[in-house]
Amino acid sequence: MNNKAQAQSQMFIYILSIIIIGLLLFFGIKWIGELIKTGDKIDSTKLTVELENAFNTMRPQYGSAESYNFYIPRGIEKVCFVDSTITKNQLLLTPANYPVCDPNNEMYDSLICLAWKDNASSILFSPSLDVGVNLGHIEIIDSKRSFCYDVTENRKIKLKLIGLGDAVRVELI
Repeated sequence: MNNKAQAQSQMFIYILSIIIIGLLLFFGIKWIGELIKTGDKIDSTKLTVELENAFNTMRPQYGSAESYNFYIPRGIEKVCFVDSTITKNQLLLTPANYPVCDPNNEMYDSLICLAWKDNASSILFSPSLDVGVNLGHIEIIDSKRSFCYDVTENRKIKLKLIGLGDAVRVELI
């Protein structure tokens, strides 16, 4: 009888151990996933702060040029810079000057056109297009008055920022 009771108590301990280990694995994996998401949010916030600092530093330094390297966090596959000196009225009055907003033109880009029309963001991140950063006046010398950079494996982007007094000219290096 003693052996039978001992076997039943061992069986109970094994089952309880399996349940506890299973719960630890389940909640541990869930917690690690949340930790990774939090880390990605921190990286995105760090990128935003670094961009703001660089642009705010260069803006008042008329004629100064400096190169900056930015680390692009996971989850961002494309970074778009939009010339924020263009206003909604300019788009409406002279759309032929802005082929990026002409649906019949091969340079058409609805994302950049929307950013100009809303005048909310001067830098957009894709695929999380809801995340944008307004860094004040940005000037881009390009026929599209904007450019997008596809993030590569090294997750870095190198920009040349030129201070214009009240704006910053952005060039991809």
